[in-house]
Amino acid sequence: MIIPLLIFGLAGIGGGSGLAYRTHKQISELTTIYQSDKQAFAAQEQSRMEKVNANWPRLKLAYAIIVVISLALFFLVNKDWVTGLALALILICSILLAVDVFAQKRAIIYTEQIRLIKS
Repeated sequence: MIIPLLIFGLAGIGGGSGLAYRTHKQISELTTIYQSDKQAFAAQEQSRMEKVNANWPRLKLAYAIIVVISLALFFLVNKDWVTGLALALILICSILLAVDVFAQKRAIIYTEQIRLIKS
């Protein structure tokens, strides 16, 4: 279990750092656009958020598929490393699913607020 969790942790550090850097830059740009032209901001953000919101079902499906495959491996393959990998993948996908459920709820609220700006 340690190797997949270590790889996931390192990927999380790298991906999280990149996301934080990109988000900081994006917030600065969006703040500038919002202050100068709210309609342009809303049009740009609505387009981006439609793409973001379209990805939620795909992500949930991917997590579900990984969990089902991991459960099959856990019960059908009698090797210690497979058991560890399967348990690690189930844990990782559970964490990602929990995070994405909250992120999706926030994204839906944000998208609704953008639509209010446009109207």
